[in-house]
Amino acid sequence: MPSPDRVVAALRGVSAAGGPVHEHVTALVALWGELLLRDIAQPVAVERGGCCGPAPAAGPECFPLTSGSQPNANATCRDYVRSLPALHDDCNFQHRDQMNVATGFLDASSLYGNSDEEAQSLRAPEGGLVILENCRLCQTVGSGMSTLASLFLREHNRLAVRLAALNPHWDSDTLFLEARRLVAAQLQHITYSEFLPTVLGEVTMESWDLTPRDHGHYTGYSSGVHAGALSEVGVAALHAFRSMVPPALVSNTTAPGRMDALDEHRFTRMVHAVTSSPALRPSLRMSAQPRADHRQDWDPAVLLLHRGRDHGLASYPNWVSFCTQGTPLVKKTDFSFLAAQQGLFTEDNLKHLKSVYKSVGDVDLLAGASLETPAQGAVLGPTMGCLLAEQFSVLRAGDRFWYENDIPPSSFSRVQLDEIRRVTLGGVICANTPDLSELQPQAFVREDPYLNVRIACGLQPSLQLSTAWKDQRSAAASIPEDLVREAVQRAEKELTARAQFEYRMWADKGAVDPKSPQGTAAAFSKANKQALHMANSSLLLEFASEELLNSLQTGPSAGPGNRRRRQIVENLIGFTRDDILSGDGLQDIDVRPFVSSSPLQPDPSMCAAPIAEDGHPCDPTTPFRTFSGHCNNQRKVGLGKSLTTFNRLLPPAYENGVSRPRLTSVTGSPLPSPRLVSTMVHADISNLHTRYSLMVMQFAQFLDHDLTFTPVHRGFFASIPDCRSCDSPRTVHPECMPIPVPAGDHFYPPVNQTTGERLCFPFMRSLPGQQHLGPRDQINQNSAFLDGSVVYGEQACLGRDLRAFVGGRLNVTIHPVRGKDLLPQSPSHPECRAPSGYCFIAGDARASEQPALTAMHTVWMREHNRLVDGLHAVNPHWDDERLYQHGRRILSAALQHISYNEFLPRILGWNAVNLYGLKLQSHGYYKGYSPTCNPAILNEFAAAAFRIGHSLLRPHIPRMSPSYKPIDPPLLLRDGFFNPDAIYQAHIVDEIMRGLVSTPMENLDQFITGEITNHLFEDRRIPHSGIDLAALNIQRGRLFAE
Repeated sequence: MPSPDRVVAALRGVSAAGGPVHEHVTALVALWGELLLRDIAQPVAVERGGCCGPAPAAGPECFPLTSGSQPNANATCRDYVRSLPALHDDCNFQHRDQMNVATGFLDASSLYGNSDEEAQSLRAPEGGLVILENCRLCQTVGSGMSTLASLFLREHNRLAVRLAALNPHWDSDTLFLEARRLVAAQLQHITYSEFLPTVLGEVTMESWDLTPRDHGHYTGYSSGVHAGALSEVGVAALHAFRSMVPPALVSNTTAPGRMDALDEHRFTRMVHAVTSSPALRPSLRMSAQPRADHRQDWDPAVLLLHRGRDHGLASYPNWVSFCTQGTPLVKKTDFSFLAAQQGLFTEDNLKHLKSVYKSVGDVDLLAGASLETPAQGAVLGPTMGCLLAEQFSVLRAGDRFWYENDIPPSSFSRVQLDEIRRVTLGGVICANTPDLSELQPQAFVREDPYLNVRIACGLQPSLQLSTAWKDQRSAAASIPEDLVREAVQRAEKELTARAQFEYRMWADKGAVDPKSPQGTAAAFSKANKQALHMANSSLLLEFASEELLNSLQTGPSAGPGNRRRRQIVENLIGFTRDDILSGDGLQDIDVRPFVSSSPLQPDPSMCAAPIAEDGHPCDPTTPFRTFSGHCNNQRKVGLGKSLTTFNRLLPPAYENGVSRPRLTSVTGSPLPSPRLVSTMVHADISNLHTRYSLMVMQFAQFLDHDLTFTPVHRGFFASIPDCRSCDSPRTVHPECMPIPVPAGDHFYPPVNQTTGERLCFPFMRSLPGQQHLGPRDQINQNSAFLDGSVVYGEQACLGRDLRAFVGGRLNVTIHPVRGKDLLPQSPSHPECRAPSGYCFIAGDARASEQPALTAMHTVWMREHNRLVDGLHAVNPHWDDERLYQHGRRILSAALQHISYNEFLPRILGWNAVNLYGLKLQSHGYYKGYSPTCNPAILNEFAAAAFRIGHSLLRPHIPRMSPSYKPIDPPLLLRDGFFNPDAIYQAHIVDEIMRGLVSTPMENLDQFITGEITNHLFEDRRIPHSGIDLAALNIQRGRLFAE
């Protein structure tokens, strides 16, 4: 092969067609390419060590370059020690790869360094600023690269000053990191929105999907993409820009005290030079520039060709074949392959290559690509363009901190992202060069009187930090620890006083009968022990939040002891209560150091069968779910698990911002009674659907019970407080929120005929679950996943109680009249109203709520047992555990498939299904899973949206014979609430299922049957003892602060 110095000597004066000077782009293109090279690729600079002596000091790592045909007295030897090798990520050695000490991301490390030590050496002591004198890249006098680096560090300081003004509570570290984050975002945006389109051309940008989005977030990030610099790019492709730097902008003079950036006049002169000087065309003519890997006795181009051979780069024709055909070149020895590539070279340039290389397979990548004719509308030839497109595609898709990503906590908001998208390089230059008055809008393109004329700097878009960059946590961050400690101490006292009050009321008044209408209603939202423990912690934090807000919002008194609190309040002037609660707000305050009893830790012993599922490490190899949803997300193992809080689309609308229910309208008058709204809006009018059966309603309830379970408060010893009295919040339990019956109600009398007191519906607030300061959030006792928990339970101990531990089957009750299996029975249901004393149990505690729901649970239990019997037949060697888990997995998949394939299209319609991407794929696998998506059920869904299904109910549950003829009598809803004895009748489950699939449901409208607006959970022996479900829904929405 020809030596690198011979190649460079022969091709140094050769460039792509059109002469040495580029007629369209400025020197900024060359300098920007050099900046990107420094950002992503930096080989390890190994000190030379006598490689040219008789006994090379570096041993086998020596790879010197000897000039001349053979080593003799006239030959010259240049030291070169091979670049340090590095292991692959999997620690397997396949071939030698080189170490890169630069980060493999476009993160402005060329400015800030590749280590904390380098970044710290650049920082000023205060304000998050950088010291320009400490920037090594900025210290070369008269250098275009020094000017570009100084420009962006000036931008850093400009942003840090503005951020400090917006967020005076931020410390120096936060200011530095936030300003650096913004500089990196601008560097990324300018590269992809201005530099790459200029260098690669619009065709390549579109074909490689490199164009930045003009709105929304980028969704192409993949943790499977191997980020980093490609060796071919770091050793060859990006170095082409070094040859494009005009010699006048290259300097080897280093003088920190005379830096251009420290003198405004000199800096402005250099900025003018880099924005007006034309770039050169790519070639092997490179001016020596001070770099960590530069050796003074080497020509830069010679060194690069030699390093390319050291790094084992494939020859140039292989890359031409790879970029045009997608495969490496089959070995060829003549140049016919390159001659056949139409428009790749001029005839003269191809002759130059032939004159230097005897075989086409010997052509070095940098030598061949530098002589290519540029693609239409591009600066570089097709091969360089292909390599750079591949590199920058990887840089974007493999960077979790990419500026367009929506991956908290590093992501920008949409407003912030829109401001970054308006930034141009011209705007950055103008914002940081005070003496510059005008500049062409496209800074990478030479000035043109028609298409790129200079305009005033005031018109150039730069990053103007608006209030979108104001930290919403600023108010809470200004609250000192001693104030938080005092609030927590008062909250603990308040919580103790409340517990004492609850105990006295329970001792004086007792509790309601679990079998009464109130008891039945409470059973529908019965909290487990873990939920009650979680609520105790939450109440303490809720009280502490209110105490903290009250202490800040109450005007300070004039006493001398209140001087410190007056000072705090004065510091918070301008912040409203909403400011303190908005964003993360109070949630960022850590109260754990101030909580004496540490109630924030869960108690795993509370599980009836202590299987500490959440305490085990995640196993990414298991094909089976946990019961609670723990470990569904391998990154954040608690996302979506049972006993977490509901999520929200909009901030809560509590009257006091923390927990007080919404009782006042926007006009200041009281809100109407939920019962009044129910009677006026939800009349009992039948309007049957012409297409859909009652099974839609029943499946909707079954599906809802898989996703949501909102537990309510209990009294002492799991008692049920009597919240029917209208004054029960004061006389029974603070969480009682009874619903008054308005005067003139068409069904209920306004007063209790026995006591003469005003009549109210009993209602108990849902348990709070937030484990931080701030607004109240409610607990979801179920997992957020469509995982079959309605069949198997939402926690491991319940799942174990439901198993037969034989053949993978679920436990069953043998039918008393030799029918099909029924759900397992339990005599320990306090709220069970069945004359037999037995209610059924299933994965969800509400399985016996009404006969049609019980029948649905029974069918799914039977389906599991049918599946495992089939699995056992084909896999007789499987044990009970394996059969059970595979049956559970298959049944959960069936539930998901039916929900998305049959149920949702009927509820939403195909237009909505297609619009929101809910249609199942007909083949292949779904690839839309995102580990950053929070699957928590929305509060708005649980408390409002899905409750519209109550309008689908009919007053009776129909029964049909095998020939689909009605069987009388149908089951009246009011007779079946937690009274499942009818299920013991022969074949009645089949009759109910046939009735559900063959009877039309009510329309999805505002009308609701009187069975649940007047007779819900009614005791037929006591007139007007029922409850209004529609009124409960409205009250619940107000209590959930919707």
